[in-house]
Amino acid sequence: MKHSQIKALLAYHTESSIFTNQSILQAVYCGVKNRPTIILSDLKVRSLSARNKEPYTAIFTVEYQPNEYFLELISFEKYLASFEGLTTYLEQLTDVIYSNIFDAIKPKNLKVEQQRTTFQGYSATIIIDSNRQG
Repeated sequence: MKHSQIKALLAYHTESSIFTNQSILQAVYCGVKNRPTIILSDLKVRSLSARNKEPYTAIFTVEYQPNEYFLELISFEKYLASFEGLTTYLEQLTDVIYSNIFDAIKPKNLKVEQQRTTFQGYSATIIIDSNRQG
């Protein structure tokens, strides 16, 4: 589904232009011969539902194999905290975080996974994986 189709489907869609927090993310040069796989898990992100402005918490896992840069973790923590006052929908939050990390460090591989329970009580898992992109 293309971005414009999602926007038409969701009347409460949030324009991506409001997300100006990408500049918070910092990268650190790797300087290592072997490229490790880095997994950051149990990352709590708080945001507001774009539909009804109700607060929610999602749990993220970020897995990546760096090319030249690592995520600088203090800036990453501040970046995740910056979503607290923003309104988003589930798919958009995952897409924004994936895109911002990818732009900041240009990893060889990147996978961002979000897990949360929807307001309707459903368990939802949303995954964007660079190895599965067409």
